[in-house]
Amino acid sequence: MITPKFQVSQDDENIFITIFIQHVRAKNIEFDVDGNEFRFFANPYYLRLKLTGQVIETEDSTAKLDVSDGKLLVKLSKLNKGEFFPDLDLLSLLLATKTETLSANSNKPFIIEEIDSDLTSPVIEDYNSDTDTDWELPQTIEEEILIKASYGFNSQYSGWFVHVDETPNEINCIASPESTSNDQRVSMQYESEDLAFNEDYYMSNYIEDEEIEQLISLPSKFQVDFDNLKKEIDPVDISTFYKNNHNNLSDETKNIFEFSNEEQELLLKLPRKSYIINNKKSVYLGILDILLAYAYNYRAYEGENTVESVWTIGILSSSCSCLRNFDSLTQTIVSFYRRESSLISLSEKMKKLPINKTDIGWPLDQYEDLALETSSESGDSDDDEPTIAQDTLSSSTSNVSNPKFLEPLTPEVVPEISKPFISLNIGSPKKTKPLIEEL
Repeated sequence: MITPKFQVSQDDENIFITIFIQHVRAKNIEFDVDGNEFRFFANPYYLRLKLTGQVIETEDSTAKLDVSDGKLLVKLSKLNKGEFFPDLDLLSLLLATKTETLSANSNKPFIIEEIDSDLTSPVIEDYNSDTDTDWELPQTIEEEILIKASYGFNSQYSGWFVHVDETPNEINCIASPESTSNDQRVSMQYESEDLAFNEDYYMSNYIEDEEIEQLISLPSKFQVDFDNLKKEIDPVDISTFYKNNHNNLSDETKNIFEFSNEEQELLLKLPRKSYIINNKKSVYLGILDILLAYAYNYRAYEGENTVESVWTIGILSSSCSCLRNFDSLTQTIVSFYRRESSLISLSEKMKKLPINKTDIGWPLDQYEDLALETSSESGDSDDDEPTIAQDTLSSSTSNVSNPKFLEPLTPEVVPEISKPFISLNIGSPKKTKPLIEEL
């Protein structure tokens, strides 16, 4: 049987199901409505939907076949008038079987015999807790590799990089991911970033920043959509706005909340499976890390994808390139809104998170002062083109480029500029606002 493409929408009293079918006769179509379940059959098509509310067939219910467009338009009445059916845009959820639905909604995620209730109850209670996610930085002892390493979404993958040294790989930066803990991978990440940091490149971009400033000032599609949305509603009401006003929205506003046809096709291809999330906070932060890399690619190429986009996103996202898991908001530096309440609370937290240049781990302010001084000297000279003394520059960056000085980057362990730069007037950091405000 073939599962046809479909769309589901609603108003206060009805549910509208659009089914895309070809070469089907009206007399061969069969329907069945039972509570929240809708079934459609017309050889070779079969569709079963688990709606998120109860529907019934009434005198107002209709089914119209548009042969020219290949559409079947079904209208069903809601059992409770005025009820809002959530998640009608999550097509894979509507296609879930009864077993999958019960598994996703079950209060017993572990189908395992309970041996000691004192040990298992807190785990289940914590997993099923409806309280807000705690975004505070945890304090844990360094983990040990006992059997095998885990990484990826929800730390549920292992064994994918057994032969990583023997195969071409342009994204993974970890030499032995199958035998390293998350803390060890983070340390390796910092070391590789220290070696890759180019102070000349940084100072050049700091002085000649016209192209960068142009990209930063370019309004993104997401910002334009959000600004248009704020004209209609208070931003604090975004999470409930669509639920309360979905019938009265303009097409432009609907496009912000509803999935496009291409996005719906991608949703249909996703596997219909449930996950036992061990660390919800880490999962959210990992998703945000990838979104930050996506946002960089979007802005760098002005909204267009290139043949290098996959590599760019993969190498910038340390979740992908370094297989690391996050445990603090400061590590990810993200800000965006979604409908899920936990992500909204995370974005609110992000607004209050101060990120200074000293948090990066390199003496960026000192490099900037040096670049400004060199630029000023260049403007005063007509005959010669001054350059930074090679011995001075080499001395200033020895602690960054020499592997023996490498340590995980923290505010307490920052490469220091050597004596030739002490005479520079280095004041407080020039940019101390949260990074999200700078962007």
